[in-house]
Amino acid sequence: MVKSFIGAGDNPGPDGIFGRQDMKFVASTNAFGVDFSDTNGADDIEVVNEIHVPLGKPVIIYVSSKDVIHSLKIIAMRVCQDAIPGLRIPCWFTPVKTGRYQINCAQLCGGGHAAMTGGFLTVESQEDFDKWLKSKSGKKPVSAE
Repeated sequence: MVKSFIGAGDNPGPDGIFGRQDMKFVASTNAFGVDFSDTNGADDIEVVNEIHVPLGKPVIIYVSSKDVIHSLKIIAMRVCQDAIPGLRIPCWFTPVKTGRYQINCAQLCGGGHAAMTGGFLTVESQEDFDKWLKSKSGKKPVSAE
């Protein structure tokens, strides 16, 4: 699970406030462990395997795992952070160049490690980021795959 205050995993939506999340809520129909009783999360935006961020803005990603130790690695941003079950660990970076960058798991995490697809980080202009964000508004929560 990757979560950020801006564009990663989910986004706080127009109100700028994330709804509550907890690992105990993670299920096949609730990939990010959203507490659906928290009204602050009503406009949150959730996506899987893609992170969009605006160029030049600091990004904080909160990293966790449901099962074993994994590791979020975005080579182009010089980011590598272990994802430990039950912990929510912040890591940060400021993107300085637009582009599409691969996200990897940098921890040998089991027999399926080689088949893990970590997704992509897209760094874009503020205008393009705002368009992307608007295109995702009002979408239903994503399921765990």
